[in-house]
Amino acid sequence: RSLAESRMGRYRESLASAERAAALRPGYAEALNNVAAAHMALGEWDAAVRAAEAALQAKPGYSLAQENLARAQQQRRRRP
Repeated sequence: RSLAESRMGRYRESLASAERAAALRPGYAEALNNVAAAHMALGEWDAAVRAAEAALQAKPGYSLAQENLARAQQQRRRRP
């Protein structure tokens, strides 16, 4: 659901759906990665970094989370 909402540009709803999924299934790396992606779409870089790190803790080597973490860290460094 989170992915579908994100594809429609409904990032706040996508975030809420991903957070619900992560709460229902702790350690669900894909949901945590969707949390990170939603935060990134909203320009919330610190939250995106935390969520991507949590996804990687749950599933080490998860390439999508690694990519999101790197992008969020890069954007966070660009902040004024």
